Amino acid sequence: MVNRTVSATEAKNRFGAVVKSAREEVDAVLVENHGEPYVFLVSPAEYQRLQESDNELRRRKRLEQLEEIMRIQAELNKDLTPEAAEELVQRAIEEDRIERRRRAEQGRVA
Repeated sequence: MVNRTVSATEAKNRFGAVVKSAREEVDAVLVENHGEPYVFLVSPAEYQRLQESDNELRRRKRLEQLEEIMRIQAELNKDLTPEAAEELVQRAIEEDRIERRRRAEQGRVA
């Protein structure tokens, strides 16, 4: 992704040109300080693309975690009938609703 590298001094002295380069000419400009990576300059479009990629990776990770939980639960509950499993789910949902109502009422009283 980095198409250009500049020193911190060059970035300071030619800030407008470096920013224009990051915005219009390349994907990103790496600014180095004493030869070490210091900061990246990217266009708003590139930043948006990076954010969307990051969000997609996080979503995929959550789905993988959910699938693993479902696999473990399926293994632990392989002896349950579909009806018994549905009853447990409904009971858990109802208990959650009751707990949410209780916390909401406590919040109003406090």
